[in-house]
Amino acid sequence: MQTRLLLIIPTMGRPDGAREAAMSALDCATLDTTFVMLAVDGPHSDEQMAAYEAISHPRLGLMHDGRHRGMVATLNDCANKFTVGELLVDHHCAWPECPYITHVGFMGDDHRVRTCGWDEALTDAAGPVGIAYGDDLLRGIELPTSVVMSADIVRTLGQMVPPTLQHLFVDDYWKALGIGMGALEYLPDVVIEHLHPSAGKAEMDDSYAVTNHPDRYESDGAAWKAYCDDGPLHDDLDKLSVLVHEWTERIANDRAGRANR
Repeated sequence: MQTRLLLIIPTMGRPDGAREAAMSALDCATLDTTFVMLAVDGPHSDEQMAAYEAISHPRLGLMHDGRHRGMVATLNDCANKFTVGELLVDHHCAWPECPYITHVGFMGDDHRVRTCGWDEALTDAAGPVGIAYGDDLLRGIELPTSVVMSADIVRTLGQMVPPTLQHLFVDDYWKALGIGMGALEYLPDVVIEHLHPSAGKAEMDDSYAVTNHPDRYESDGAAWKAYCDDGPLHDDLDKLSVLVHEWTERIANDRAGRANR
């Protein structure tokens, strides 16, 4: 089955940043089946929406319903919309142009792809059931602030991020999933730079002020702790362990079938 990657870029109030992020991803992509979706969160002025709608590329789309729901809800809605259907592990379609999304990625409108072939490298590293990330020149191996994962992970969990979070600790979640699955890959040669104010690479704007406010750290931190302590993370890993087993069996059967031809 042909690799098809959907990179989702949630964005709010930064059409210029969203344009630069999207174009950096598409310009550095080497797969012609890599697509970018700008998931616009919140109501915007007519001028800002016109700026978003002016961002154009044959493999770029725009999703916006005018509501403000926060980055996590916006990301989950977009990821679920484009990964509906049966698990790829059960999808034995031989059609090379099958439209099923095989991988889903995330980066912010303040990320910039710096490495040509990032999409092929990260989808290969993630494989059919894994998570991969590169160097953001800020947190490095410590946290996947941008990520590519197998779409069956989203199909299995019905989410890309816990809905109890609003903005922060999503990278902690992806790291915990990858480690728990035994399928987390860090590629230091793939650079997706994070232009964050904490690195002195961006000015503190209204959006950063809200998402990096101490109250947000406190509320999202408490929600992440509860997700870990109260069982949901364990439940997610249980579901994914079944998925890993199913993919392992499918790969073994496919190899045995080819060997017997």
